[in-house]
Amino acid sequence: MMRTPGRLAVLLLASWFGAACEPSENPGRASPAYEEWTVAHELTFGDMDDPVYSFGPVRDMAIGPGGRIHTAHSQELLIHRWTGSGELDATFGGRGEGPGEFSALSSIGFLGDTLWALDPRGFRVTYFDTAGTVLRSMPLQVDVRGQRDDPHVGRPRPMHLLPDGTFYGMQSSLFPQIAGRDSMPVLHLHLDADARILDTILVQAMRRTDVLAVRSARGRWLTGSQPFADGPLTAVEPSLGTLVVVERPAYTREGPAQLRVIRLSMTGDTVFRRDVAYEPVPLEAATVERVITGLVNRWEEGQGAAGEMSSEALTELAREALYTPDYHPPVARVVVGRDGTIWLRGVLAEEGRVEWRVLDRRGEPLGRFRLRAPLRIFVADQEAVWGVQRSPSGVEYVRMFRIVHAPEGAAASGAAVTGAAAVWGGFSRRTPRD
Repeated sequence: MMRTPGRLAVLLLASWFGAACEPSENPGRASPAYEEWTVAHELTFGDMDDPVYSFGPVRDMAIGPGGRIHTAHSQELLIHRWTGSGELDATFGGRGEGPGEFSALSSIGFLGDTLWALDPRGFRVTYFDTAGTVLRSMPLQVDVRGQRDDPHVGRPRPMHLLPDGTFYGMQSSLFPQIAGRDSMPVLHLHLDADARILDTILVQAMRRTDVLAVRSARGRWLTGSQPFADGPLTAVEPSLGTLVVVERPAYTREGPAQLRVIRLSMTGDTVFRRDVAYEPVPLEAATVERVITGLVNRWEEGQGAAGEMSSEALTELAREALYTPDYHPPVARVVVGRDGTIWLRGVLAEEGRVEWRVLDRRGEPLGRFRLRAPLRIFVADQEAVWGVQRSPSGVEYVRMFRIVHAPEGAAASGAAVTGAAAVWGGFSRRTPRD
């Protein structure tokens, strides 16, 4: 197994590099204690048996005027609008090249009362009014300068629309294993209104310990993310026009257990950086074996890609390619809240719970809470979180939880997520409360 130490490799951008090498703004200081929070289930909607309330995987989510929830679905290429009580209010979009249609759907958001939706394959952004009527659809230019220099580098893709009409975007590369290199660059970019490059915010190195790529017996590539990758995570907050970077190296028993949170402007300037202490969690051998079994099962299901390899051969392939540090990376996901807060999801804890820690807009600890069923948070603030949970049968449900600024024992009876609200089964299509 790969056991390369996982230090950050985001050091290629000169203007940011100098700032990153300066001492942290809080060197040697113990992190303040987090407030203990609880979450109370407020709303669930989705129903696999009702075509009106059944939907495919949720790609993105946004809260619009009047508290209406908008969900983007990359499989159906549709946008659903829901009322605050979980009633389906409207559906628009669809597959195609006409006005309001998509060839792909990656992200949605709001500029005032206007909903925007990005089509990364058709290279256009579409704007809708509050009724779901198309206001305009704008084609985006393709900047291929990086591709001319290196055929392994992809073209820039807009990811999020910013308040001034420009875009945050990314320019990715082939996996290093496929390119035959130790690492490949991933560029975080500021793009103009036509999606042409204005500035490079950050250059991140994608390493073999970040991505999984192995060759099958037939010479085809089996790819995915390294389950225990400890490379930096990023998240953008379009309304603030900033990029949050979380350095999360797995603990190596050398020095304090700390992760670093950095907020960058769209010009690459450092707004702040904070070192945040955490408690290391050892990576157990049984956990690694479960992951290997899951990889092999997935590869066996796609035998067209895996060839005629036996389970034993696939297991050995996975075992050799897997990056397994001695400790779990401290953060598995980062989300930037609507109020600028920073939400960090930890590893799976006891009783199947997942801990979330919340920092304020300056990176100072605010609160922490635990969810029994993993929630993929899309929208958050200090009042509530909106996200998607997947049932054991693979059905996705949209769920909203209210943040209770009190420990679990002090929360109202029945409000804590550790009660009936956390248990799968028996969902109606809309559940205002459990």
